[in-house]
Amino acid sequence: MVEQERAPTEFPGFLRSTEGGYIKVEDFLTFIAGAAPGRGDAKKRAMAWLKRQGVTGPVESLSPQEVTRLTAAAQKVILGKKEREKRALPRLEEMVPPSPRELPEEPD
Repeated sequence: MVEQERAPTEFPGFLRSTEGGYIKVEDFLTFIAGAAPGRGDAKKRAMAWLKRQGVTGPVESLSPQEVTRLTAAAQKVILGKKEREKRALPRLEEMVPPSPRELPEEPD
């Protein structure tokens, strides 16, 4: 039974989730790459991240449960990154230079 669950979907090039949805393998890897640290080749970063998550075989053979689990894990990491970036952004008043009227006068 386990072998059948890991078999490729009836749509080559697509992965199936437990919700019954399908996603292109390339789109899945692009999304997963968002959770991987660094920059550069998205596919390499995604594959490295998947390896750290315990994926050892080809992506095309992922079960629907694995696709759903990995997508949820990547989404959690991506949202965490966005929250950290948001907290690191300066406030708007820090980003806009003051008008000349607001600048202190320089002593002569």
